[in-house]
Amino acid sequence: MSSVLDIPIFQQLIPSGVEYGTNLLVEFEPHSIWYETSLTATAQALRLSYKTDYHVFQHTPNQIRKALEGLGLDVRRLEQGDTFRIIDSYGAQVGLAQPEEAERSVFRQSLKLSDWSIEYARMIKTDLYPEQKRRLHIDDNTAILLQ
Repeated sequence: MSSVLDIPIFQQLIPSGVEYGTNLLVEFEPHSIWYETSLTATAQALRLSYKTDYHVFQHTPNQIRKALEGLGLDVRRLEQGDTFRIIDSYGAQVGLAQPEEAERSVFRQSLKLSDWSIEYARMIKTDLYPEQKRRLHIDDNTAILLQ
């Protein structure tokens, strides 16, 4: 199994690919095309069978699903196979968490950094962390955490 993610949209910028465990920070202007770029990168990764998590801070899980379906993906199948997961920090922050999301692979994530610390400590102690290491994780906008 390769230790490098090689996603087409990033090949010109990072020809050798990105090793698992690498964090890339994309700084963008509010009216940039980061959202569209993040969805394109997600779609390309899923087409290459990379396990992928999309973390929403500014969008609903259903907006992400519709956008990826518009790019030709069978999102339901990808979610059922645990290839694609949505981590929802948007629904909780605005009080719009949808009951039907419980049946889909949506994971709720608090916006409190202390909760994140506790969760990561638990994952490391229970040896859940290794399975998380081999997933691509894309955030729509972590600047929300600064508020």
